[in-house]
Amino acid sequence: MKKGILWFASIMMLFALSANAAEKAKPAAKKEAPKAEEPKAEEPKAEEGSGLKAGARMILIKFDKGEMFGDGTDNGVVKSSLTKEKADKGKMYSCKIEAKKTGGEEGDGGKGLPGISKASGILSGKRGNWDNYDTLNIKYILEGEKPLTCQMLIGDASSYEKWRYGNYVERSVVLQPGENTLSLDITGLACPGGARSLDLKNMRGFGFWAPNRPEDIVLYIQDVYVEKD
Repeated sequence: MKKGILWFASIMMLFALSANAAEKAKPAAKKEAPKAEEPKAEEPKAEEGSGLKAGARMILIKFDKGEMFGDGTDNGVVKSSLTKEKADKGKMYSCKIEAKKTGGEEGDGGKGLPGISKASGILSGKRGNWDNYDTLNIKYILEGEKPLTCQMLIGDASSYEKWRYGNYVERSVVLQPGENTLSLDITGLACPGGARSLDLKNMRGFGFWAPNRPEDIVLYIQDVYVEKD
């Protein structure tokens, strides 16, 4: 009886040793390397305290709602109108400005081009607050082959209370032939002589003074907006 028990125990021990050896002989399962995550596109960062991300825009003049430069000026020398010609992608209208050359009988009284004034009310409220934006941008098409040199006049609420030299900002700009975007730095706009800085939270208007038009011009304004760099 004892011999039978010892024999059975020996058989079981050999079976256990064989199973253990077979288990160790199995090739180790390969562990798959973790897949690298695709890099995420970085979102535009917001400037601390501004609440605006780089690239943020605010449209200032809504041509498709009937707004335009000069509210439809037509004095025989300078004319502004809404047109479907040269409209920007996704828009129905552009603002067309036609101006006769300066000099001679017809041109002397029309050196200024239509602008946006306080009276129009376009820049009141939210659109009058340019604070935290960096550039004023005007997308345009100038027909012909010659550039047009202008003085750009920009004013806040105080400027239009008493419009006089030294109480608004003046910048010399050149409009180039063809389709272009005029981009003007509006950070720290200050009146001549440093008399005061414009209140960027209460902007009211801007326009162009073009005393040296060498020929009749046709200018299409396609879009006007302020943008965060």
